[in-house]
Amino acid sequence: MKIATPLCIIWLLLCGHLSFAQSLNFKNYTGEDVLPSSNVYAAFQDSKGFMWFGTDQGVSRYDGYAFSNYAVSDGLPDKEVFDFFEDTQGRVWFLTMNGKVGYYRDGNFVNASIDSTLRPLDSKSYISMMGEDKKGNIWISTVKDGLICYRRDGKINRLFQDNDFGNIHGLYFKQKDHNMYLLTQRGVYSLAVNDDCDSVVANVFHDVGKKIEDHRKFQINDWYPKFLPVSEDEIIYKDYFKLYRTDLSKNTFSIPYTVGSSKSIYSLAQDGGNVWIGTSHGALLYDRVENKVLRQVLNKSMITDVMKDVEGNYWFTTYGDGIYFCTSLEMFCYTSENGLVADKVTCLAKDSANRIWVGYGRGKEDYVGGAISYIEKNKVVRVTLSDKAYFNKLTTRSIEFNEGNHWVATTQGVFKLQGARRDALITFGRGVAQYGDDLWYGTGEYISRIPMSRFYSQSVDVHKTYLDTDKPIWFKDTVSYRRLGKLKNFYKDKQQRLWISTDLELLRYYRDTVKVLSDDERWRLTVAVNDIQILLNGTVVLATNGEGIVFLKNDNIVGSIREDQGLSSNICNAICVDSDGILWVATNNGLNKIKGYPDSTAVDYMNVYDGILSNQVSDVLVSGDTVWVATSKGLNFFNKHWIDKKKMSPRVYIESLTVRGVPVQRSSQDLVFEYRENDVSIKYTGLLFNNGEPLIFRYKLHDSDPWRFTKSTSVYLPELPPDDYEFIVSARGRSGHWSRAATINFEITRPFWQSAWFIAAIIIGVIAVISLAVYWSFKQQKKEIQRQHRVTISELRSLRAQMNPHFLFNALNSIQGVLLKQSVEVTQDYLGKFGKLMRTILDHADKSSISIKEELDSITNYLEIEQLRANQFQYHIEIDPSLDIYNREIPAMIIQPFVENAIWHGFAHKTDDNQLTIKFTNGLDDETFIEIIDNGIGRKKAQSLRSSKHKSKGIQLVRERIEILNYKAQHKISLAFIDLEDADGNHPGTKVVISIPS
Repeated sequence: MKIATPLCIIWLLLCGHLSFAQSLNFKNYTGEDVLPSSNVYAAFQDSKGFMWFGTDQGVSRYDGYAFSNYAVSDGLPDKEVFDFFEDTQGRVWFLTMNGKVGYYRDGNFVNASIDSTLRPLDSKSYISMMGEDKKGNIWISTVKDGLICYRRDGKINRLFQDNDFGNIHGLYFKQKDHNMYLLTQRGVYSLAVNDDCDSVVANVFHDVGKKIEDHRKFQINDWYPKFLPVSEDEIIYKDYFKLYRTDLSKNTFSIPYTVGSSKSIYSLAQDGGNVWIGTSHGALLYDRVENKVLRQVLNKSMITDVMKDVEGNYWFTTYGDGIYFCTSLEMFCYTSENGLVADKVTCLAKDSANRIWVGYGRGKEDYVGGAISYIEKNKVVRVTLSDKAYFNKLTTRSIEFNEGNHWVATTQGVFKLQGARRDALITFGRGVAQYGDDLWYGTGEYISRIPMSRFYSQSVDVHKTYLDTDKPIWFKDTVSYRRLGKLKNFYKDKQQRLWISTDLELLRYYRDTVKVLSDDERWRLTVAVNDIQILLNGTVVLATNGEGIVFLKNDNIVGSIREDQGLSSNICNAICVDSDGILWVATNNGLNKIKGYPDSTAVDYMNVYDGILSNQVSDVLVSGDTVWVATSKGLNFFNKHWIDKKKMSPRVYIESLTVRGVPVQRSSQDLVFEYRENDVSIKYTGLLFNNGEPLIFRYKLHDSDPWRFTKSTSVYLPELPPDDYEFIVSARGRSGHWSRAATINFEITRPFWQSAWFIAAIIIGVIAVISLAVYWSFKQQKKEIQRQHRVTISELRSLRAQMNPHFLFNALNSIQGVLLKQSVEVTQDYLGKFGKLMRTILDHADKSSISIKEELDSITNYLEIEQLRANQFQYHIEIDPSLDIYNREIPAMIIQPFVENAIWHGFAHKTDDNQLTIKFTNGLDDETFIEIIDNGIGRKKAQSLRSSKHKSKGIQLVRERIEILNYKAQHKISLAFIDLEDADGNHPGTKVVISIPS
């Protein structure tokens, strides 16, 4: 948008004067889409917030999502419902045409066929009004069948069925003294009612016949009776053409307003201190204090009722046109019906006379004539740029005022307007700016400038495509014919610098110097800049095409506001800064208002549910206190000091609960279901009529559970386990605040086998059985251990019994050899050692393990015997000093077979330097390592020299002993054979390693 310097133009020669007034933006609901009928009599909001509408074909209830329509088949007492009344018990009563009574409560319709106690309330005439006294008695006034009292105890009294009141059109209970007042055909009456409500004294308060010269002129409209208490002591009522006012405190009567014979009054509704008068030709907002009409809307409709809901929205019901919904009376609009050239508004500007100029674009339907318009004193004036057919479909890109010149950039050319003269200067222009002595404009490829002197010295033919003087800016001296892309906007700041944004670059021109800000390595924007403004503190504000609002200080990005900070969209088309420093942002998803940047930034937004014609906002302009908003469907404007109605949180209610597909009747008590009834569906709703988008709901089943989020208005909870549940649900709308939670408690009981007594009995029984089983198992295990121990001992003894003969056989062979080769003395020595060895074996026969010292004594004795037999080897025994050989035990005779094997097989075919080493070492975990090392011929060669019929039983017996000892042992004995190898690859000896755990 642009703001003009002083301009003197003879617009009377230029413009076609069209006078149109602004209007409000309404959303229309009719019987063709959502209502049972377009003939709607009344609007009503119940205590929960649901909207009700009475029609000639039933009623409709609206929850902000959908209209639910109900007919006689659903339980309505009559298809024609003129009004509604809600009592203190939450029952919504229907004021019907046929006089039959019924109400709605907790999802159910109740009429006389369902509740027979209501049948005596049915009347022969339609119901004009209902009310409730301080005792909770319901009073029903009928037009021609008197007055009915439906007492709280269920008793029914009928009054005035045969008196001369004429028609009864309404009743009113005064809060101070709880007196009842009746509006009748004859006037207003005060009633004195006894405690049983069966005796009434009627005192005429105002005899209308005495107040009006011709009594027949006072005829209440029977089809739409209204009796409106506007304060404690003031009542307003009507006939076809006049308003009547009765002051109960002053006992005065007056006729404050007459609509005239061209209109008929059909309804009255209160709006604060004012009154809406529904007429045959629109709704009038009447100031009863100043006694004047403030506003008139919907002049083509017959208004049957007006209601302002708790959110501040307005609902206008009509006979024939359905319902008109308006979120605010402060948001005005212009469309093509109000005089705009087209509905699609592309740009705005303001001249020195504070007229608002409007540029247009091609919408879904082409319009005839290349024109723009301006608005002055609430009137739209069309300005034709050219009457040539070539310009009929132009789109206005920008409008510029500068130093007495008026420039209009369009898709068909840049126009200069001066007086009655209109010159098409350039064939295409995305924007235009008069800067210094040049006119700057942007095309689809270049940013160009033309000396202003060219326009003053020659006339330009509208059919020429380019001027001879048209040339790119600064290409010659600065950027060397660089393509800059499509122009987005020009902006001149207070320092007389020209900012230029394109879809590729952001530049600033000053004194023949161009700075390309987007070339700076610190530049982080990757999208185009659509508009530029500067705040009061000098901060440059950029409206970007995808990264929200960006703030610059000293050409550095210092901040931004995006969708995650409350902006309605990151695609910002235009911005405007008003005199209070408030930033207004036009986006493709509504209008945003930003204030308090940077210390206390607050972001608010407006969209179609606030009265904006479309969420596609192309431009915004602030003129004085008025904000102008250009949209794809017309032009909005409103006072910037208009305080938005409080953005409320939704009101959430649980509508229904079904178990396994069967609806459950809710009560004040908690609901209890059997364990099989664990498939639960819960339907809820959030009431917020001007939110503009689906509400966000959150729910959980226990107070300690985490929240689950959804946009659905129902949840399905299958196969719930038995438990106590508290279903909690709340909603969040555009305010960002979560609503008060709605809850419903229910319990899914456990089956008897999950009950506490049953589980306790089972536990006791199981414990008893387990105890017996454990005892029996322990006893059997003990027997098994004892048996296994005996078996193991038997096996070990058997093995050792096998080892002993084996050893004795070898020893006797040695004795035989000594006897044949040696002397008697050597033989005697040998037999002594052999006898000692036999005694040791016998001593160890009943022991599973012996000390290392005892094993050492046995193995030393054996080695000495072998040396006597064949003195062909030397042996060494090495003991780790840290090893306690007296207390550390090992299996008996576990070493002897390996020592024997080394002597008999390792040294058998080797005659010199035979060495046998036995090492005992202590491990880190107190295990005992035993190494038997010989330098014999090795296992492989010994095997090849050994007779094929010979089988070494000693080592095999040791392996079997180790296997038995390791059975079920946590720490096991290990045995390893290592073939020693020299540098030539031979195997001169064998090492046996035995690891015995402590």
